[in-house]
Amino acid sequence: MTVTSSAIFDYLRAQNKFFIERNEIASYDFSVLRKNLRLIIKNLHECDAYATEISNTLRTKLSEWLTVPVPFDDEMVKAIACLGSQNAVANKWGCDIGVAYEAALIAANELCQNENPMRYEIRSEIENLKAQGKRFKIFCHRLARPYFLSIDETIDPDLFIHSSKDYRRVTPFDVLIKVGPLRSRGWGGSPDALLTAPRFSTLAHFIWSGCTDEQGFGLDPASGTVNIEVETPHSLTSSMNATSRGISWASNTKKIGSNADENGLPLFDEDEFQMFQSMVRTYENRPAILFQLDDQHGILYPQRMQLLSFEPFASNNEQIGHRLPGETLTEGVFLIFPILGDVDLPELHAKDGTLSPIWKQRLITECKRDKNRLCEKLFDSGIELLSLHSRVNDWCKAATTVIPAPQKAEHFRILIDVLGVYFEQRSDEQKQRLQWWQYAWKEIQHSRGEAISEGRFGQEIIEEKIDTVLHELRTVIESKCKCENNFYIEIPSNEELEGRLLFYKIISVEDGFLAPDMAIKKICDLGEFEQWRV
Repeated sequence: MTVTSSAIFDYLRAQNKFFIERNEIASYDFSVLRKNLRLIIKNLHECDAYATEISNTLRTKLSEWLTVPVPFDDEMVKAIACLGSQNAVANKWGCDIGVAYEAALIAANELCQNENPMRYEIRSEIENLKAQGKRFKIFCHRLARPYFLSIDETIDPDLFIHSSKDYRRVTPFDVLIKVGPLRSRGWGGSPDALLTAPRFSTLAHFIWSGCTDEQGFGLDPASGTVNIEVETPHSLTSSMNATSRGISWASNTKKIGSNADENGLPLFDEDEFQMFQSMVRTYENRPAILFQLDDQHGILYPQRMQLLSFEPFASNNEQIGHRLPGETLTEGVFLIFPILGDVDLPELHAKDGTLSPIWKQRLITECKRDKNRLCEKLFDSGIELLSLHSRVNDWCKAATTVIPAPQKAEHFRILIDVLGVYFEQRSDEQKQRLQWWQYAWKEIQHSRGEAISEGRFGQEIIEEKIDTVLHELRTVIESKCKCENNFYIEIPSNEELEGRLLFYKIISVEDGFLAPDMAIKKICDLGEFEQWRV
């Protein structure tokens, strides 16, 4: 039942002042983790779609850790380690990302050795409030409730406030517990009414060092101001913006813990939420690298996008591959541009749901025989997930609205290869245009409702066919690279693909560009790129 306005006004008139007890918590290992995740998130956000997806995943996890009292445990390590080995990360996205990734993993493992200090402080606060007989509430997202209950399982569910609607229903109380910066939306989001129409006398605010409240949060809807008095260590106060409503807040900050290293040098914490907002605002323009292809032309590519190329001086099995700009893709390497005609991409001929029971039954059988051995084979073959055992359990589950399966096509291919699921007879396989796992993978994508995946699936097939053609033509390509800087090779008529492969020798590589998508991946006059130089 909603509390009447008159009751609220009576409560506000009876209160002389409201208090914000800000508990700013610092941890050196957590600061190290945050610093390196910021670097990874920012750089991968400026790359291709796959890297951007990883960036968004890590950004979500870090936002959760900053606004929810999560335990420091193996789940934190697993969330980071899903990227794979340190060498694989460095090879794919660069040495700086690899170093940051390794540092983040080390910091996460160090954090697991001790309790999250945020949880300790919240537990102490709740115990003190109970001992004093204070009435308190907890404002948090519904998904954060289990973490608070894991701190103190005796907390009454009625003490939680999850929305503005919940807040309007509560009668005045003494203390509100809030974790994370005051923000109107997103992770840790809360209504302005917490400051403009408080139903409590004290806000017990728990926040990680470096995080700041959203600018303008708590502005009075009538006057456009909020009155907060900040108490200094010497008990001096300074008024900020007088308000016609007369609601006055006194804020006191208690610093807990330290982010200094063993030599006493502090590690500066930045406000991740401001950085994340900035990333969204600058999303249309992203850092790019210019490849000069001849005296007059060049092309821009995102900084960390793996590009198909040919290295004449590499060993035979390493000449063709995807390389990273500025690191393995340098002057003298040839960029490859496939120019293709119509490509015949067969549709899925099996009915939805006819293939998943086959590989799932094989998976269940192998798990019953020796699950540990199966997981070892999958890991050694390339599915480097620390939570592999639990993932395999999920993949064994029967299809419901979707087919439980690996998230990545490459991981699914490995799974099917290890299980040994193929067409029953070799003659049947020869009649098909795709391998068995590719039909089963498309079935999985259909079950997930991924309409956009049709394009990705087709692109994967094309890339595999291009790779096959390039290796068949390797000797011809190597010969032409010795005498020509720019050339093309027609795809042989006996191949499934039609078209030609263009080769451009890289004359120079230059970074320092910030360009929109429309200017990227297009060969243009060099003068056109000057407008994007920063």
